[in-house]
Amino acid sequence: MSRIECPSEAWDRHCEQEERAHCPTDSEMLAGLDAYGHLTWVVGFTGEFDEDEAPDRGDWLACFDFKVFQHPDRGVLVAYHTVVDSDSGGFIDTIEAHVVEAAKAPFDLPSYWLSIGLDVDPDSWTEEDIKEAEKANTAWNADLRRALASTNSLD
Repeated sequence: MSRIECPSEAWDRHCEQEERAHCPTDSEMLAGLDAYGHLTWVVGFTGEFDEDEAPDRGDWLACFDFKVFQHPDRGVLVAYHTVVDSDSGGFIDTIEAHVVEAAKAPFDLPSYWLSIGLDVDPDSWTEEDIKEAEKANTAWNADLRRALASTNSLD
């Protein structure tokens, strides 16, 4: 025998689903990020193109992505992650995956990972690699500010 659902139970379930659709969880906000897929903000080096100049330097990339959300209960949030790839080391790993309030937005994240890369293997970085990383950091900060400003203007 099948149970007939009470209309008030069905309504309560519908309301919960509607509320849930407008209040994504942290893992749902992080799920749409794809730093390695689009390679928009990247710091690192590769020996692939400079074999005559530095044949043993290998490769190392830190890639970043973010998305800004207007959460009805928590305010403006930034979901971001960092993916580090080293073909010569044989790994790709999501090193960071966080959701933070707008006041704690991860400005200068590419610069932070540049400093890590330079600490780990300073001899593999060329001046051009460092300049490109600085450009990536500038672009990251500008894009993050722009996304935050457009989300704040929705309030």
